[in-house]
Amino acid sequence: MFKLQSKKIFKIPYLTTKFSNRFASTLTFLETTSNGNFTSSSLSILTAAKELGNPIIGLVLNPIIGLVLNPNLKQNQVKSLSVFNKLLFSNDAAFKDNLPEVITPLLSDLIKKEDISHFLIANNILGKNILPRLGAYLDIQPISNVIKIDSGNNTFYRPIYAGNIISQVETQQPIKLLSIGTSLFPEYSIISEDIVSHNIKELSLLNDGTKENIPQVIDQENSVVDENKLIDLTCAKIVIAGGAGLKNKENFNKLLYPLAQKFDYAAIGATRVAVDNGYCPNSIQVGQTGKIVSPNLYIAIGISGAIQHLAGMKDSKVIVAINQDLDAPICKIADYSLQGDLFKIVPELTNKL
Repeated sequence: MFKLQSKKIFKIPYLTTKFSNRFASTLTFLETTSNGNFTSSSLSILTAAKELGNPIIGLVLNPIIGLVLNPNLKQNQVKSLSVFNKLLFSNDAAFKDNLPEVITPLLSDLIKKEDISHFLIANNILGKNILPRLGAYLDIQPISNVIKIDSGNNTFYRPIYAGNIISQVETQQPIKLLSIGTSLFPEYSIISEDIVSHNIKELSLLNDGTKENIPQVIDQENSVVDENKLIDLTCAKIVIAGGAGLKNKENFNKLLYPLAQKFDYAAIGATRVAVDNGYCPNSIQVGQTGKIVSPNLYIAIGISGAIQHLAGMKDSKVIVAINQDLDAPICKIADYSLQGDLFKIVPELTNKL
């Protein structure tokens, strides 16, 4: 693997004085699962935040059942995590759909009001939507898909060219806007404990926003996401992914979902070709322009293994490929390859589990 070193230094005079405090905080954008626990990517973000050595401010914009952040409870009844210096949250319905148009202005306000030196968010679909917007709001150049941090030298490492080259980026920007490639940061081990109530703060809606101006998400009929009652793709320990070899949406649903439901911690993924051909929504796309996953088990069904797709799943612990062609790129990186007709192999595998 080649190593490309590039140094980028940006100076923003009107921000430098305000945000130059070496003891400034790190703001982390955290996501939760449907049962109220932090996602695995959020726990990895906390690990990355700890490496920066600053006090950590957590931000959660969805109800957290597991952490008992309920609007009906008083703040002195709330429990948080010892890793946080401060925990900000909101149960406002405006944030339930995680719309970047709604979240970004709030983040911009928080960064301006708090003494923030670093902002961290997962390098997933939501992070890729929010980070460029936030950079435009603050006139700051974001650094995406950070996989290694050298906080002492303000240096960050990120893969380019589908992971074939590691770029070393040094920045002197007063605020570092980072999306974290969470697959290469271990999950932070959290310990619950009581903290003083003034460190818990419930946020209101945007200062200058009104609820009638908030975009709404309209559910589409026959959406694969609605049918998929499995866990979130980026949190899954097992991913069942399908590609062009499945030929159509009906085969995609008929073969992949029954197999995934045989496992306790499985989710459905797809290639860009499958998404573009209408087999499934782009919210479950895995790859360079989709989600980055690193499950314990990745089962690739009818996937040739384009370099863009491999960039999103090559860090999986065990890779199983089901393919007619053993010379396909996916088979060259797979730990196990099953050669044959997937329309026979997958139903048989499902029945035997």
